[in-house]
Amino acid sequence: ASALFQLEGVALDLLAPQGTGPMAARLGALLQAHGPGLQTLVLASDDIEADHGALRRRGLLPGDVTAGSSGDRATGRVRHWHRMRLDDARCGGLRTFVLQRAAGDPPVAAAVPDDALLDLDHLVLTTTSPDRALGHYGARLGLALALDSTDAARQSRLLVVRAGASGIEVAQRPSSGDGADAGDRAWGITWRTRDVASAIDGFMCCCAAKVGS
Repeated sequence: ASALFQLEGVALDLLAPQGTGPMAARLGALLQAHGPGLQTLVLASDDIEADHGALRRRGLLPGDVTAGSSGDRATGRVRHWHRMRLDDARCGGLRTFVLQRAAGDPPVAAAVPDDALLDLDHLVLTTTSPDRALGHYGARLGLALALDSTDAARQSRLLVVRAGASGIEVAQRPSSGDGADAGDRAWGITWRTRDVASAIDGFMCCCAAKVGS
């Protein structure tokens, strides 16, 4: 089962196992291994066949391009797309897909009040190997580098790459000390809003209502 939240330039897709089919089994195993939270990065494509060839040449070992669809129980509308999965190991261990939506998709983001979330400002990832991450997100995926900052005192490094109107922030985290690359992890989301004070008030009201119920 899924619930799709469409913002101006990005979608948040919540997935949960339902029933006994193979997809439910895979989701159940994923939740058992890692718990709930951010699990997968999906990048948009406007020519997935061309991108498949380019990413294959860059060594990301994309799988076959496959068709997919999902239906809205309330309206009966069916969404269609084509997607491919990149090799996890070549993507720092982070599940990464490339997806091209069919004509007529995505759903249009609804007009929202000032206290609502408008869009993704940036996704936050962590890595133990910033040099490898820079090569992956910059050279292999072709995202434009906006920032590469090193704090020598804290022995940390921060990378920011642009993905459409949003960004991906990659922050260095401490390694285990053995020099091994522990891969990349999805860590957080920074949303964009017109009025951050109103948004905070809205969140507080929602939290109070939840506690009261």
